[in-house]
Amino acid sequence: MRRIVAGLFISLDGVTQDPQNWQMGLMDAEAGADVGRGMEEADTILLGRRTYEEFAAYWPSAPADDPFSSYINSTPLTTGWHSPAALTGVRRGWYDSLQHQLALSTIEC
Repeated sequence: MRRIVAGLFISLDGVTQDPQNWQMGLMDAEAGADVGRGMEEADTILLGRRTYEEFAAYWPSAPADDPFSSYINSTPLTTGWHSPAALTGVRRGWYDSLQHQLALSTIEC
């Protein structure tokens, strides 16, 4: 069984949207280390549709010397957006397999 571990930027009043507009000023070495640990432990990244689309538009062509670029481009990405009709062949098989594994998963926050 696989686990889903949520790593979120969330404000004290529960806001998670648009972290790029508020969280960067709050990042320090300790917060960066926490994010880094979460990234080291992840074998797959599960994103929402909008975040996936934003990442897919930028990271594949981002500079290779960017540390996050090498991480994001070498770690399998999937999305909670359910549109498997667009997937074929190996990607469709991988999607179906992941969906089955996620159905058996526990969720940690």
